[in-house]
Amino acid sequence: QRRALVDAARSAGTVLVVDETMNELHLDDDVEMPRRVCAFDPAGSTVLTVGSASKAFWAGMRIGWVRAAPDVIRSLVSARAYADMGTPVLEQLAINWLMRTGGWEEAVEIRRGQARENRDALVAAVRRELPEWEFEVPRGGLTLWVRTGGLSGSRLAVAGERVGVRVPSGPRFGVDGAFEGYVRLPFTVGGPVADEAAVRLAAAAQLVGSGASAGAEAPRTFVA
Repeated sequence: QRRALVDAARSAGTVLVVDETMNELHLDDDVEMPRRVCAFDPAGSTVLTVGSASKAFWAGMRIGWVRAAPDVIRSLVSARAYADMGTPVLEQLAINWLMRTGGWEEAVEIRRGQARENRDALVAAVRRELPEWEFEVPRGGLTLWVRTGGLSGSRLAVAGERVGVRVPSGPRFGVDGAFEGYVRLPFTVGGPVADEAAVRLAAAAQLVGSGASAGAEAPRTFVA
């Protein structure tokens, strides 16, 4: 499929922008990663790949990169010079150090372990509090994509704000109201916080299902 996609894009004169920011976050040991899309474009004229340290390593490390043909890179560098004041130097040096010393692999392995624990905690909590919701346990990445048992994802997001849990609704990731019956749950927290998030999400689901509204008092804390 990847080879066919690249061939079709090349024939149509289209450039593919491939987001691989979570490519290294495979969470199960038996996952066999497919070849990267750029492997089917040796000339580098059709596939432009982007990556980021903020997903694979740490959200505060706002450093990304682009893999493309040299002429494309030169054009991007030239355009960027007029668009901003440049990427912060300290963060660039930190990423350069990680990549040159082997620290990158160690950091990503730690990140995988944290994400795996958080995923398992959130999966258990959602299954306990919202057994009618459906999802496949992801083998990589940082989120659960959940079918909400017929409830509106948009209304769940609104009700969640009222009970102290913030979740993005499905339509944020589609057009023309697509994915209304879904929410996306990031597993960025674990343990008791994941349990509390699921309890609050169940309270939001109960509000939406009953057509009721929460009390006037705003929640003191939020889980996001």
